[in-house]
Amino acid sequence: MPLGKTTPPEFGWKGITDSPLCGPTNNPWDPSKTAGGSSGGSAAAVSAGMAPMALGTDAGGSIRIPAGFCGIVGHKPTFSEVPHWPASPLAPWPTPAR
Repeated sequence: MPLGKTTPPEFGWKGITDSPLCGPTNNPWDPSKTAGGSSGGSAAAVSAGMAPMALGTDAGGSIRIPAGFCGIVGHKPTFSEVPHWPASPLAPWPTPAR
């Protein structure tokens, strides 16, 4: 059951979590610092105790980096266990043929 929606950066490809619509997501332990990259909103929500866990995507550290910034654990599943094509059309490698 979804509890809420967090702010991702536009296109999910930035080292900070901000959006033109909602502004920046700050680190819950030090609001003068960022919560990290694309899953920073999820990491900040879990770190602040708003939810026990959250979902995110991780093509280049997008779960693990914000988790580290916010003092929690982020888990990237084993490469072969989940689809490995990025969720973003801005991926640096080709997408599979249909």
